[in-house]
Amino acid sequence: MKHDKRAVSFAAPPKGKKVQMKTVSMMQPFYLPWKGLFDMIHQSDVFMFYDDVQFVSKNWQSRNTIPTANGLVWLTVPVLTKDRRTQNVCETEINPNEDWQKKHYKTLSLTYAKAPYFKQYAYLLEDFYLDHQWTNLGDLDVHTTKKLCEALGIQVEFARSSDYGFEGSKEGEKIIQLCNALGCDHLINGPKAAEYMNQELFDAAGIDVRYMTYEYPEYRQLYRPFEHGVSVLDLLFNTGEKAPYYIWGWKDEQK
Repeated sequence: MKHDKRAVSFAAPPKGKKVQMKTVSMMQPFYLPWKGLFDMIHQSDVFMFYDDVQFVSKNWQSRNTIPTANGLVWLTVPVLTKDRRTQNVCETEINPNEDWQKKHYKTLSLTYAKAPYFKQYAYLLEDFYLDHQWTNLGDLDVHTTKKLCEALGIQVEFARSSDYGFEGSKEGEKIIQLCNALGCDHLINGPKAAEYMNQELFDAAGIDVRYMTYEYPEYRQLYRPFEHGVSVLDLLFNTGEKAPYYIWGWKDEQK
């Protein structure tokens, strides 16, 4: 459902008017994301899949890694890119001639068969690769991320930027429109966003911006050396219900 973008302005809430603080985080959709994304989502009231951004080949949008006995292995979703250089993630079609779902299911199942909590979370692989036939990359990324949030016990509202149809400069105009549409006055963003976002625009709109910092303890992986930047599936299969501790729970002990 498209939203009426005419109803959104850049104005900050009237002075003296008390409003309930609401936090949104935004990130483009990723395939089987790493734990840092779920740390961001956990700190939010709303998570926005920023899916009407340009698709980039050899990017986390369509691939991720898992540690194996032979080192890091890439799991890549094959997509159609010929004559589609400007397509957005939400428009990107998956190549129907590649049997990638069966391959990813087999690779993950064999890699983690001996992981302590594989059987407990094997249902995720069945859902991702056996219960669906994916045709759109954005839909795949959104669905799998939501399911991984459920497995981690994260409860937030979800939204997709493509449902709103806003446009704006890279400095942040579009993001401000999305924040206003969601009724959010706090924004959590990735650290790289600080390089291009115009802080003055957000100050004028009354939106407080915070950038993520990523720091996490190690956990026991099946293979060495330890790798932080792999799919969160590795954390779930190896630590089970303790997975949230290694993302955000450990921080509570530091307070």
